[in-house]
Amino acid sequence: MRHGVTADAKVRVETAAHEIGTGAHTVIGQAAATRLGVPLQDVTVALGDSLLPPAPVAGGSNTTASVTNAVLKACDAILGKLAVGRMGLGPQDLQAAMKEAPSGAIEEYAEWIPDGLPGSALKDLYRGKVAITGGTRLKDRVQFAFGAEFVEVRVHARTREIRVPARRCLRRRPHRQHTHCA
Repeated sequence: MRHGVTADAKVRVETAAHEIGTGAHTVIGQAAATRLGVPLQDVTVALGDSLLPPAPVAGGSNTTASVTNAVLKACDAILGKLAVGRMGLGPQDLQAAMKEAPSGAIEEYAEWIPDGLPGSALKDLYRGKVAITGGTRLKDRVQFAFGAEFVEVRVHARTREIRVPARRCLRRRPHRQHTHCA
C-alpha cells in the first residue's frame, strides 16, 4: 500500500485491492482521514490497478482488515516524519507540518501481515499467491465478517399467499459500483 501527502495536505492512498461494492474506497479513505486528521474529501483512494502495490483478494472483509491496517501504518510513519504523531491533529496542523517538509510531499509504503499468516505471506503475495486467515483458524478468537440481508414479505391474512413487494430502483450513480434500490 502506498500513501502520500502533498504540501496542501491532500492525501492519496493507492493499492491494487479491488472494490466489489462493499465500500472499500470509503473505509480506506476514512481510515486515512481519521488518522491524519483531515476531512474525508481531502483523501483520494486509488484501487484496482495492477501497477499499484499488491493487496489480498476481496471478500470476507479481507480487504478492509488488511488494507486499512497498512494505511494506518503508513499514516503513523508520515506523522512520525512530521513529528506531529497525534491522531486528530487537524488539517491546518498537517498543512503547517507539510510546509516544513523538505520535499514538499511525503510518500510512505506500508505492508501488513494479518495474525495467523506465516512471515512469507508478503513474499507470496508479490508472487501472486494469496493466503487468507481468519474464520476459526486462530486458537484464541474467531474472525468472521457478519452481515445481514433484509427483505419485506407480506402474507395475505386469509389465503396465506406470500408476496414480496416490487422494489423501486433509483438510477445508477456514476461514483457508485452498484444500483441503489428503495
